[in-house]
Amino acid sequence: MKYLFLICLLATLPVQAELQNLKLNSNSYDEAKAAAQFLRFDMKSTKAGLLTTSFTGFVKKAEVTFQESATAYTDIVMSFEGADMDTDVSGRNQKMWDKCLDVKNHPKVVVKVARIEKGQTPQRVLAVIHILGQDHTFTMNVVRSDDRSLGGEAVLSLKELKIPDPSIFIASVSDEIRVSFQFKKEK
Repeated sequence: MKYLFLICLLATLPVQAELQNLKLNSNSYDEAKAAAQFLRFDMKSTKAGLLTTSFTGFVKKAEVTFQESATAYTDIVMSFEGADMDTDVSGRNQKMWDKCLDVKNHPKVVVKVARIEKGQTPQRVLAVIHILGQDHTFTMNVVRSDDRSLGGEAVLSLKELKIPDPSIFIASVSDEIRVSFQFKKEK
């Protein structure tokens, strides 16, 4: 009888969150662009003050860890090397890595989110990005949060992140960085 009591007692305890680990692992820009899971950034530049164009970049390799319970994802950490960011233009990449991200001195970028509720989309959550040796808080819009996947977007600012402006005499880069992501769990 006491074993039955213990089993019933254990059944009523909250289920512990389970640690999960997901990876992005593309070898090229095109592979990252075609992948179902992604971490993407979009920006605009204006050439000679007349022609505005946009460009898209992807993080080719990243790791995402989180705790998962029946109702939420918690302790979410997305981390990647700045040198794994790729815009598909070698000169722009080199400038981004050297001037903007200073990957030699600050190789890693980390984004942390405390909690995302499952099944409640859209939802706005606070996130912290560690970039160039500093932490910055921003708001992330979660657009997908269920038992199989997690997706969202945010608008960041070069100035607010204290990223050096990559503009040159004939081309200026917009301050706005649109970031989006989609991660899918294995079964």
